[in-house]
This record gives sequence, structure tokens and C-alpha cells, in this order.
Amino acid sequence: DSSDGNMSATIYDVCRRYGQGEKVLMIPIKGLATTARNRLYQAHKDLPNERFPLVEIFSDNYKNRVAMWLRSEWRPGESAPIGWAEFPAGYEREYYRQLTTEERIRKRIGQQIVIQWVAHGRNESWDIFCYNTACCDFVIEDYSVHFLGLEKGNPKAVWDYFESLRG
Repeated sequence: DSSDGNMSATIYDVCRRYGQGEKVLMIPIKGLATTARNRLYQAHKDLPNERFPLVEIFSDNYKNRVAMWLRSEWRPGESAPIGWAEFPAGYEREYYRQLTTEERIRKRIGQQIVIQWVAHGRNESWDIFCYNTACCDFVIEDYSVHFLGLEKGNPKAVWDYFESLRG
């Protein structure tokens, strides 16, 4: 996450060092506290004098989706809900505190009501969950279009393909 201005240079250096070549291993991302109704993330943005792009993520879309998933319930006998998350035993209590520290609030600014996410303390677990969800979307989109020959990302088609390989 290159959103932190103090660390951007270091993050770009790591991406420069490990993210070049035929297969990009690392790209910087930047969360934007805005919601875009027509897409989940913004297209890659070229950085001056760099061989790698910056991906600007509309964070609120992912935060809304992840919050919905974390509130979902799984009833016995049903398929797991979309986005269902399971966590390994042994995660520290702090991990879950950070995962649930942000809340969506309504705020009046002048005559306008604004909805925004507000963190109450450290939130690294939450950010990582949201950014990993964005990365999954990138992989699904890329795999759908470039490997399966589809016009756009299709999570079910990608899942079905990998399930077929299991035999």
C-alpha cells in the first residue's frame, strides 16, 4: 500500500527491484476513499519514469463488500455464502480487533450527507482483507480474459475451471 507518503519511495523501490520482467510479481496499490459505482477498482495508472503501474483501489467498495461478508451467517445444510471467510485457530485477539475496528458512519458536511469509513485504532487486518479481495478481483479478471477468453471477469467460470482440474 503506497498510500502512506512516507513509505511510497521504499514501496516503489521494492516494486522496481522485484516487480519487473515478464511476470510482474509486485505492483504498488493506493486506496482511494471514494466509491465508484461503475467499477470496483480504477484501471492501472502509469507512473512517470517507472516500468510498473500504480493500481488505485476504490477502497469504500471493498470495505462495503467485506463488511457484508463478515456479517453473513452460514446456516447448516446450505452452501457457504459468497465471501465466507474462515480463519485459522490461533489468531491473536488483536487480529480480530483490527479486522472490526472500522465503522461506516453518516456525517453531515454543510447540506450534504456523506457516508465514510472511520477507524478506531489500528486497522491493518481490515486493510489487508480488503486489499486481498481487490487482488483476487484482479486475478479473476486477468484469468477470465487472458486465459479463458471471456470478455470480462467471471469468478464462477474461473472457479469451475479449477474445480474441473481436481478431477
